[in-house]
Amino acid sequence: MRDIKLQNVLLDPGDFTENGRDLFWRIEEGKCAYDEPTHALHVLGVVDFTTYVNAISLVKWQKYTVINGAALRLTVSGGRCVVRTVSLVEGAEGPLVSEVPLMTLDGEGLVSAEAPIVGAPGAQIVGFRIECAQEVLVHTADYVAHVADSDVRTVRLALSTTTFRKEHYITRNIELVKEQLLSGPDSLADWFHMFVIDNGRTLDAEALSDDGVSVLPNPNVGGSGGFARGMMEAEEWGATHVILMDDDVRVLPESLRRSYVLLTLVNDAYADAFISGAMLNPFTIGIAQGIAEIPLFTGIGYRAVCWAILTVVGIIFVLWYANKVKKNPQSSIMYEDDAYWRKSAEVKEEELERYTPRKAWFVFAFLMAVLIVFSVLYPMTTLKIGNSTATLPLLPIGTALFALLSVVTLRKTVHYFVLTLLFATVYFL
Repeated sequence: MRDIKLQNVLLDPGDFTENGRDLFWRIEEGKCAYDEPTHALHVLGVVDFTTYVNAISLVKWQKYTVINGAALRLTVSGGRCVVRTVSLVEGAEGPLVSEVPLMTLDGEGLVSAEAPIVGAPGAQIVGFRIECAQEVLVHTADYVAHVADSDVRTVRLALSTTTFRKEHYITRNIELVKEQLLSGPDSLADWFHMFVIDNGRTLDAEALSDDGVSVLPNPNVGGSGGFARGMMEAEEWGATHVILMDDDVRVLPESLRRSYVLLTLVNDAYADAFISGAMLNPFTIGIAQGIAEIPLFTGIGYRAVCWAILTVVGIIFVLWYANKVKKNPQSSIMYEDDAYWRKSAEVKEEELERYTPRKAWFVFAFLMAVLIVFSVLYPMTTLKIGNSTATLPLLPIGTALFALLSVVTLRKTVHYFVLTLLFATVYFL
């Protein structure tokens, strides 16, 4: 058997804003602040660590991995404190705090303790809170599981990120990975490697690269081309798994560490599954806002307006730029980089055959008949977002738009009709 650290409890919020610290801990009463000289979190009063970053989803760990349970480990100094389990249960009015303490730590010197952490029945998320009448210094905290050696998989994890002239973001992320993943007592240097595909060729590859990070200058072949290059490099390095990450994000190295641990402990049922992250996924947002104790899908109206404006502006700009490049190909910023592709896959506009087979019209007629029937049977659709509901004639509207766009596109070419089918599929789903 061996102890496997599932998650670190992050005590140092770094340079996050004051409001961003709620991602790490919440002050119920008293005060809490991280002190760099002592490398400890100073707690006085009641501080809750059941937050987006520091809570643990025991349900998911037990579903996807070989562990049967987890324990909380704490190292503190300075005085007496009581630690209680906090559970988040769907349908409950708020967090459920255990009446019986998980552990009680007492002593002026360093005191370490470990106790199994079990949530309330039905708990999806579990965490803890510290209660103390005098200041206590929290030096380390983490969630650990006891696992048989035979259940631990060998994983070589590669991180591939493609960048194009975003030096501020990518250099900071490289620094964070080196500081928090590739050095220190919990170093993953033997099992982790970061590949930075520099499509803009603006980074100092020699200065930034080392044993754990490879910065690779690359022709500007776009995001997909850059990620493909990164995956090929990762395969050559011997990676068993690859994480693809955008370049203009603020990476939290602990998330990469947790992904690595998850992959080493994953059970047979999910050994071939993918791990997915999201910025706008409604399920991800809903869970995060539930943990943060704010109304479900808060700000959805603002995000919807921003999405609509940015999408319209983006489409207009792309059409304008495409028309500009069509008239004068040399005006494209990609003209020189695309020289190879122009030579190897040159297709003249007049060689493209535009046609609409009779079968496409039959497909259109069949789909219209189906949509009309469903529009009659289900003329109104009720949408529920958080506590708000709206009833709208979405099926009839979608059917009318599909009919109009299909007729227009079929009169042009079947290729445009296929695009119409794609958009219709997304809309009706």
